[in-house]
Amino acid sequence: MQPTLEKLNKANFERRSGRIQKSIRICEELIKDFPFYVGALHTLGLAHMARRDYWSALSCFVRAAMLNPRDWAILTSLAQCYIALDAEEMAAHTLEQAIAINSDDFNIHQTLGIIYEREREYEAAVSSLSRAHELEPNNSAAAVQLGSCLVHLGQFDKAAKVLNQVHRANPQSLAPLAGLAQLPSGVSNVDLGAALEAVKPTEETSTEDFEVRKAFALAFNYDRQGQVEKAWEQLNKANAPLKKRYQSKMELRRSDRKAIWNNIEALPEHKGSHNLIEKVPISLYVLGVSRSGKTSLEKLLAALPGIKRGYENPIVELAVSRTTQEAGLLTARNLFDLPIGLGDKFREHYISELTARASDARAFTNTHPGRIIDVGLLAMLVPNVRFIFVVRNREDTALRVLLKHYKEGSNVHSYDLKDTFDEIDWYHGLINYWQKQLPDICRTVSNEDLVNDQSLVQTLAAELCEISSPSIDLPPYPDDRGCSKAYGKFFTRY
Repeated sequence: MQPTLEKLNKANFERRSGRIQKSIRICEELIKDFPFYVGALHTLGLAHMARRDYWSALSCFVRAAMLNPRDWAILTSLAQCYIALDAEEMAAHTLEQAIAINSDDFNIHQTLGIIYEREREYEAAVSSLSRAHELEPNNSAAAVQLGSCLVHLGQFDKAAKVLNQVHRANPQSLAPLAGLAQLPSGVSNVDLGAALEAVKPTEETSTEDFEVRKAFALAFNYDRQGQVEKAWEQLNKANAPLKKRYQSKMELRRSDRKAIWNNIEALPEHKGSHNLIEKVPISLYVLGVSRSGKTSLEKLLAALPGIKRGYENPIVELAVSRTTQEAGLLTARNLFDLPIGLGDKFREHYISELTARASDARAFTNTHPGRIIDVGLLAMLVPNVRFIFVVRNREDTALRVLLKHYKEGSNVHSYDLKDTFDEIDWYHGLINYWQKQLPDICRTVSNEDLVNDQSLVQTLAAELCEISSPSIDLPPYPDDRGCSKAYGKFFTRY
C-alpha cells in the first residue's frame, strides 16, 4: 500500500474514532505535500464537519469537487455542508448532480429528504426518504425522519408502520417512541409506557436532552390515558430544564412583542385594491397560535379544488433575503427589516417563488404562525393575499402547547404556563387587530366552527378566494374540546 493511502486510512480511522484533531493534522500534512490530493481534501472536510467548523469544511469540499466533479460522495458531503450553512438551494443543486451520477446512494436521498423537509415540501421529502429507507431499512435516523414527514402529511397509519419497524429493530431507542407518542390514539399497538421504560441514551445525546424527550413522551402517553397527575408531573420534568435553558431568549421574546406592536401601529393605512387578479396565485395564509388547529384547517381547505398545501413554507423569508442581498445590503429575513424602496423587488421575488411552489394551483397556503406580524405589510406589498385566522379555547391550546416538544430553540414560550398564556393572548390580540383593519381579506374561524360544520368553513374560504366549493363528504374534524378541564386545578393561578 502506498504511504499516502496508509496515512489517509489512518486519518479516516482517527476521525471515526472521535480523535478529530489527529485526523486534521494528518490530512493537512498530506495536502501540504500533495495540494491536489482529493481523498485528503474530502477527509479533511469531513473532520471539520465533525467539529462543526462548516466554513473550513466548505473550502475543502469545494476544492475536492473542483478536482473531481464526478465523485457523488464528495458532492453529497458538499451538499450536507451547504445545509449546515442554511444554503438549501445550493445543496439541492449539488445533490441533483450527485443523483445523476449515482441514483442508488442512501446518503444522497436522505440528504435530499432533509432539504425538502426544511423547505416544508413534505411530499417530496417522503419520496426521497422512502427511497433512502428502501436502500437502508435498518437506518433509524432516516426512518424516524420519514415518519415525521408522514405525520405532517396526516398519513398516520404509514407513519406508525415505519416507526413501529424502527422500534422493533432497536427497542432501546427513544426516537421512534417519541414519534409514536405524538400519533392519534389507536394508530399504533405499541405499549408506550412499557417501551419507554426500556430506552437508553445514545452517545450523541446528552443525558438532559434524553430525559427531556422521554418525559415529553411519557406525559403525552399519560395524558392520553387520562392519568392527569402523572402527566403533569412528567410535563414539569420535561419543561423545567428547557425553561431555564431558554430564559434569556424568553426575555427577548417579551421585549420583541412590544416592538412588534409599535411597528404594526406605525404602518400607514392600506387603501389599495384587494381585488383578485388572474395571473398570480392566491397567497392563502392560515394563521393561528401553535396547536390552535391551523394544520387541520389547512388540510380541510386543501380538499377544495385549486388549493395546494404549502405548510409552514419560507416564501417571505426567502424573498426578503434575496431582495436585500441583491441590493448589496446585509442579508435580512424579517419583512419589517426590508428598506423602503425595495418593495417592488420583494414583490418580484415573492411572486416568482410563489408561482414555482403553487404550480398550477389557484391558491397556495402558508401556515407559518410567525406571519401574523406581517399581515399588514403583505396586504400592502403582495397581490392576491388572503388570511384565515383560527382561534381555539385558551386553556385547551395552552395544554397542547405544553405537551409539545418543539424544535431546539423555537417556541421559547412553551415551557412555562404563564409564558404560554401570554403568547396566546398576544397572538389573539393581533388576530383581532388585523380582522378589524382588513375585514375584506381576513376571516376568523373558531375550533368550535370547524368541529360543528366543516362545510360552512370551506364555503367561507371558497368565497374569500373566489373558487368553487363542491359538495363533498368530509371526514370528522379532530375534536378534543375540553381537553384541559381535568387540569383545571393546575391552571387556576393563571
